Amino acid sequence: MKKGFTLIEVMVVIVILGVLAAVGTPKLFNSIAKAKASEVPVAASGYVKLQDIYLAENSALGNWKTIGYIAPGNGSTENFCYSQGAITDEKISREGLSASLIGWGATNLVALNECGMRSWWSIEMTPSSQNSVSFNYNLSYEPCLAFTSNWQIGNTLIGDCANATQISASGSDDNNFTDKTDDGADGKTDNKTDNNTNTNTNTNTGSQSSDKQALDAARKAYTSCTHCSNEEKERLKEAWDNAKEKCQASYGNASCS
Repeated sequence: MKKGFTLIEVMVVIVILGVLAAVGTPKLFNSIAKAKASEVPVAASGYVKLQDIYLAENSALGNWKTIGYIAPGNGSTENFCYSQGAITDEKISREGLSASLIGWGATNLVALNECGMRSWWSIEMTPSSQNSVSFNYNLSYEPCLAFTSNWQIGNTLIGDCANATQISASGSDDNNFTDKTDDGADGKTDNKTDNNTNTNTNTNTGSQSSDKQALDAARKAYTSCTHCSNEEKERLKEAWDNAKEKCQASYGNASCS
């Protein structure tokens, strides 16, 4: 005589399956998200290697075309799109680099668990000595740290890939770098005013020009972000306002709107 399952036995099985699902489902989603994000560190590593080689050979930083870098999917994949950030000129000499610049960025087109859409992974290059830079691996949103090890919250990009704008971790676009090298160790003095007058003038002029460029980029990023979330629009507006304040400090209200 065949016996069936009792109601209690069926309920026990259902409870066990429910517990297994509750434990396994988050791990499954986390594994899927990590798989989607796995292209980012690989792409970033390729960029850093090419940029480092170009810098060593030419004492300059180059844009993607100059250094021979090609982003995954030629700039866009199913889960990410890529931007060359602030380095759009063919090359920037290391001697002329006085600010941290982002030359590579990736933003997710899909949410990765708690890591929301339009979060940014960026490679920031900061002058570290006369002929070298340090490469900083920065993120815009803390929940995204779970998917890429050895990255940190720092200066990054905002907006979409076509109109990305560089901002600092605090929401400001002020990424000026001050060289704190102590010349005293070489027996040098600080009495260089006469020799450096022209250099300082050129530096100030270049800084003011970059202020206007930053304002134009921030304005363009805000006005073109028609499909952004309210949070993203607020961040873009904040970056625009910060760029406007900095430009007005250099040029006055009439020239910066």
